[in-house]
Amino acid sequence: MPIRYCKSRWEYGQVPFTTYLDRVVADGFDGAEVFLFPVSIASAEIHAAVKDRGLFLIGQVISMGNTPAEHRESLTTQIERAAACGVLFVNCHTGSDFFSFGDNLDLFRLADELSKKHGFPVRHETHRGRALYNLPDTLRYLDALPGLELTADLSHFMCVHESELRDHTTLLDRVIARTRHIHARVGFAEGPQVGHPLAPEWSGLLEHYLVLWKKMAAAVVDSGAPFVTVTPEAGPPGYMPVLPFSNMPVADAWTVNVQMKDWLKTRMG
Repeated sequence: MPIRYCKSRWEYGQVPFTTYLDRVVADGFDGAEVFLFPVSIASAEIHAAVKDRGLFLIGQVISMGNTPAEHRESLTTQIERAAACGVLFVNCHTGSDFFSFGDNLDLFRLADELSKKHGFPVRHETHRGRALYNLPDTLRYLDALPGLELTADLSHFMCVHESELRDHTTLLDRVIARTRHIHARVGFAEGPQVGHPLAPEWSGLLEHYLVLWKKMAAAVVDSGAPFVTVTPEAGPPGYMPVLPFSNMPVADAWTVNVQMKDWLKTRMG
C-alpha cells in the first residue's frame, strides 16, 4: 500500500515559508499541507519552492464569512489561489454548522464546479463548526452528493459525539468509503487531541484509530488512486493541552507529528 506522508504548516506558521519546507524535507515527509490564504509570497514562488524540494502540495481552504454568499466568494478565491500554487488537491473546511442543509449543499456543489474547472480534487474535511461537523449530518451530505470526497479527521466526530464511536462502525464505514485523504490526529470523547498519541495511556485508543485509518487507506487504494496521503496533525495550543499556570504545552506538536509519521510507517507502510 503506497503511502505518502504530509506535514501541515499549522504549528510552524511563524517562520518563513521556505524554512518550513526545508524542515518538511529534513524530517522525512513527502508533501506539504498549507493554508495558502495567509501566505504572503506569490503563488508562482510557492509552486516553485515546493517543486524544487521534490514535494507535493495540498492546499488547505477554509471558507469564511458571516453568510453563505460570503463563504461562496471566499471558497472561489481560495481555490483559485490553490490552483495557481500547483496543488495536488485541496482539503477544504466547508460551510458552517449554523447554515441550512441547502446552503451548505450549494457550497459543496460550487466546490465541485471549481474542482472540475481547475482539474484537481477538492476533499472536504470532517471538522467541528463546519457542514461535516458530526456523523449523522455528514451521512446526509454523502447521500445527497454521490461524488463528495472526504478528508477524514475522526477526532472531531469523537469530540462532538462524546464517544469513541465503537458502536457505530456501520455508519463510520460509509464515511470511510468516501475518504480520499487522512488526517491522523488522535482525539477522544472529551477533546479533539490527546497530549501525545504514543503515550501508553492512549495505546488502546490509538489502536482503535489505526484500524480505522487502515480501512481508509484501503478505500483510497480501491478508488484507483496511485497512493494514499496521510497527514499526522497534532496541533499547537489550544489543541495541544497545556500545563496550568505556565501555559506550557505538554508536548511539542512538530515532534509529535514526526514521531507519529515514523510510527505509522511501521504499522501502515
